[in-house]
Amino acid sequence: DVALHQLSYPGAWYINEQDEIQRQPRSAHPAQVPVQLFPTSDGWVFVMCMTDKFWQILVDELGRPDLDEDERFHSAAARRINRAVLTEILDEIFRQESTESWLDRLRRKMPAAPVLSLGQALDNPFLRETGMRRGVPHPQKPDYEALANPIKLDGKRPDSKAGPALGADTRALLGELGYSEGEVDELARNSVIGEPRGTA
Repeated sequence: DVALHQLSYPGAWYINEQDEIQRQPRSAHPAQVPVQLFPTSDGWVFVMCMTDKFWQILVDELGRPDLDEDERFHSAAARRINRAVLTEILDEIFRQESTESWLDRLRRKMPAAPVLSLGQALDNPFLRETGMRRGVPHPQKPDYEALANPIKLDGKRPDSKAGPALGADTRALLGELGYSEGEVDELARNSVIGEPRGTA
């Protein structure tokens, strides 16, 4: 449901007019340019110039005001038509410095973000601040951690708990099914059921 809702206006365009937006390279926006990933000297950065205001900020921070003076890039429509050429030029510029260097220039001025590896994303302090990474003690691993439920109820995430060890609830379940303690002991002696092994 969340992923579908994020389709926003492309979803509405298709539902009402069967206008199907095609996938663009590097997660680029179908109409606004440049809104996409760019390679840096040590990774990738996502830059969003959704308006001419952000385009002006970008060319200033890149030290390339000449790009805005170029008729191929001076307007949003022109940048869309000349996307491939502009991407080549911006690739060459962004590759000259690191992701962090570019973010230092662009942060708080325009939308820009790094592309994180799985480890970088999961070790990001933001996950602990928002409660998305939390401890879920387990009998076999007291310091076990997991990703929390993304849903909040009354501003709080539902509690998480570790699953029982293999066989931990066998006796209780067989009791609920009508087996007596003696019958369960007999099943265990004959290896028909296993006793708890202490594994998840």
